[in-house]
Amino acid sequence: MDNRLAASARLRQNQSAHAMTLRTKRERISAANHYRILYSYEKALPMPEKRVRKPADPNAPPLERDVLKAVLRYLSHHPKVAWCARINAGGTSFSDGHGGEHFVRFNYKRGISDIIGQMKDGRFIAVECKREGEELMDHQRDFLNEVLQNNGIAFVARSVDDAIAGIPS
Repeated sequence: MDNRLAASARLRQNQSAHAMTLRTKRERISAANHYRILYSYEKALPMPEKRVRKPADPNAPPLERDVLKAVLRYLSHHPKVAWCARINAGGTSFSDGHGGEHFVRFNYKRGISDIIGQMKDGRFIAVECKREGEELMDHQRDFLNEVLQNNGIAFVARSVDDAIAGIPS
């Protein structure tokens, strides 16, 4: 009996010493959840099945992300371009921690192009990158037209060749 009491006392002492090293309530709760998950063998979840990917079609046109990377690399090294940047669009919701949700938008202008920048002569550049066969949405077309109406440079790039043709010589 004494051995069990001593072991129980040592365990409580170790737990309280460990709890003292965790400074905040969040850290203590996180550690408690960690131990609960670690030692709950009877509630173990089954492993999900591995996703099998189809092999890429070698004859398919390049993906939009690949076109965007190539065009951005070309524009960033072009001697007439002062700067250019990739613009992320969209939004997501985050939990506010009290059961509510908070929506965050990633940009301020609907239809803003994938790449924006500025020429060294001061003109604005807007480049919408698309995969071969994909069409512009109306709000993307409206944004490019707005840039053109205000003496900027705007074009759709489906390859680096389109970017070469889009920048005036």
